[in-house]
Amino acid sequence: STENKNDRVSNMSEIVNSLFGKKRASGYGGPANVAMTESEIALAQSDFNVEKILDIQNKFTGGVVLLVPGRIFIREGQLWKICRKGVKRRQFFLFNDVLVYGSVVASRYSNQHVLALFQMSVSAECHYSDSQLGDLNVHGQLSDMELDPKNAFQIGHADKSFHVFALSASDKSNWLSNLQKNIRKVAQEEG
Repeated sequence: STENKNDRVSNMSEIVNSLFGKKRASGYGGPANVAMTESEIALAQSDFNVEKILDIQNKFTGGVVLLVPGRIFIREGQLWKICRKGVKRRQFFLFNDVLVYGSVVASRYSNQHVLALFQMSVSAECHYSDSQLGDLNVHGQLSDMELDPKNAFQIGHADKSFHVFALSASDKSNWLSNLQKNIRKVAQEEG
């Protein structure tokens, strides 16, 4: 109903104002001290961005608070992560300062992992051969034939490094491009 939508918009405005305050300087440093342009500040404060981050945060059973001043949602999607016990489907969320992922449990997520972009690198190379992939135990609705090493890439981080598989070359390309762009931006601000 219109009344519920107005209440929700009013609540979103209150959340935004409490997090960001009414006064915003053009040199505001967001997460990890990333300098933000006026348009990025506006995007971070937008109802869509705040609502999207709150939705993601609320779908995790446990984990850290994701809605912080200056954080901007970039993209989300499923990737298949190579784990010790095989290949498992994970939901990934890219923000302007962190990469978050977790296990998919129905329409919710568990086992939240948050990796800061300033400690991250990505590589388009996959270090697994077709024969090594054949030995992996695949958990979920995916056949071994769909795990194409050409669609894999590596995420390196100070805390952990791992390989993930996209289901297509274009999805891999988009993830790499988005990750590299945001890693570069954070690195420029850190350096």
